[in-house]
Amino acid sequence: MPAPSADPELLERTLRERLPGAVGVTEAEITAAEARLGVTLPDELKALYRVTRAQWEDLGDDYEAGQRECMAVGCELFAPDDLYIADASSRHCRREFAAMEAVTTSPGAAVQGLVGSPGGRR
Repeated sequence: MPAPSADPELLERTLRERLPGAVGVTEAEITAAEARLGVTLPDELKALYRVTRAQWEDLGDDYEAGQRECMAVGCELFAPDDLYIADASSRHCRREFAAMEAVTTSPGAAVQGLVGSPGGRR
């Protein structure tokens, strides 16, 4: 449930001011992402994607533009085509990010826990 103070229109206007050259998605692309995911995206996320589709090629390999986008949005976004529903089977952690993470394996476990495994605990 969105916060009572949520204002998707203000968010979209503010992001357009901060990211004047950004390339957003179409309503059809938002609808396609919702259909693929089987959920309705929150209005704030739709507003954000209308401003930027979060694709590196839109930035012309300009690292600083990417940094500005991350700062304006407050995080590094997945492109709408890369969005997925996070569940136990999809919560992977690639080796380059998790190789140094410790996993606790229960004494009675049949298999040693793995980083990113829904059965493993950090």
